Amino acid sequence: MGLRLRILSLLAVSAGVLMPALCSYGQSKSEQPTVDGTTTRSRFLQVIDRPRVPLDPQLRPAGGSRGLTATYLTFTAEAGEKVPGIIIKPEKPAGRRPAVIALHGTGDSKEGLIDLASELADRGFVAVVIDGRYHGDRTKAGTKTRSCAPTGPARDIRFCTTPLGT
Repeated sequence: MGLRLRILSLLAVSAGVLMPALCSYGQSKSEQPTVDGTTTRSRFLQVIDRPRVPLDPQLRPAGGSRGLTATYLTFTAEAGEKVPGIIIKPEKPAGRRPAVIALHGTGDSKEGLIDLASELADRGFVAVVIDGRYHGDRTKAGTKTRSCAPTGPARDIRFCTTPLGT
């Protein structure tokens, strides 16, 4: 009986402490203004905004197999920063196609996503894989950026869509 009484007392005290905190949290949430999608997008673009540079997209054939073609891609994301990538798409043109831009995880490179990109292209997508900052071809002398901003990959992907015509 003593243990049951202690548990009930502990629950009563916990409820007395937690309930007012939860209620005030719920009230403070409702007092915050809601943000629409346009405002969120605008704020995000301000965070990743950098001085504009010409994209200077460069494409060169990389071959193909199994009904797919591969093309090497580079474009300028910001001053002095070229982003290398590979585009894999079905050999036969079929007008506009949906595109998937894939970015590898830490310690990998665009080449590590070739199988995924090929599978996507087999299903009718244009697949683009790019090297993240400090990875793959972006680790060679003279190609590293001076800062490691957490918004870097978002900028790279944003600029990657322009050569694709989106």
